Amino acid sequence: MPRKEAAKTASKIGCNVFDSVTQMTTILVVGIQDSSRLAGYGKSSKHRKAEKLIKKGKQIKILSELDFIKICNEEDKSLNLQPTIF
Repeated sequence: MPRKEAAKTASKIGCNVFDSVTQMTTILVVGIQDSSRLAGYGKSSKHRKAEKLIKKGKQIKILSELDFIKICNEEDKSLNLQPTIF
């Protein structure tokens, strides 16, 4: 799911969507990562930042794209989102 579509969907079910991970972040959705864009890391910088905040006691849920789609469909049955299969 493209980021813009995911953001629009999240907003539709009542989430506040931001471009970065901050102290106010409660959920991070991670999709399939292009390893050539990760600068040698196994996870994105947002994912790593969320994990650091979790270690400091912040309550952040890290969801896969599939979990995000399931939650969105449960919140709004009319969405009927389907995961992209590669």
